[in-house]
Amino acid sequence: MEPSVVRKYDITSKSYDELYGEEQFLKYNFIFSKLGVALGYDVADIGCGTGLLYEFLKNISKRSPMRYLCIDASEGMIRKAIRKNPNDPRIVFIVSYAENLPLKDNSVDDAVMITVWDNLENPSEAVNELKRISRNNVLVTKHSKTASPSPITFDNSFQRIGVLIDEVYILRKRYL
Repeated sequence: MEPSVVRKYDITSKSYDELYGEEQFLKYNFIFSKLGVALGYDVADIGCGTGLLYEFLKNISKRSPMRYLCIDASEGMIRKAIRKNPNDPRIVFIVSYAENLPLKDNSVDDAVMITVWDNLENPSEAVNELKRISRNNVLVTKHSKTASPSPITFDNSFQRIGVLIDEVYILRKRYL
């Protein structure tokens, strides 16, 4: 992600939930309720923003993540996510780019990257990183109205499984 994009998210972090929260929850509902995508107990949310996905999973799932890695290149977004979840021991906050994740191979059940794809500096590297850290599934969304290449361009193991605002792609390394 370019530094200018990171700065933009640092600035918008204070109002991000109000500006984009409803749209993000629509996407989450589509992916996890309508498409039936299931996540394991260890989830890495790359481009987590203010932690909206964690909020969603806690509210809809009887089986919320036991460990949620909230990873974002924007320190402003991470700071807001920390303020929203100051004492939740299940959350680990990490400032990092998708293309260079500070995680061990196969260290999480699932890697999720929602509404980040079109901001990546190097999508091919991000795909490699997501596959490297995940034991089970890699879930990526890409805005449906952009010309950026899809994850399939970089790894044809991805399947396009739906479209609602974003195109939804999944790579199943192992079925749960």
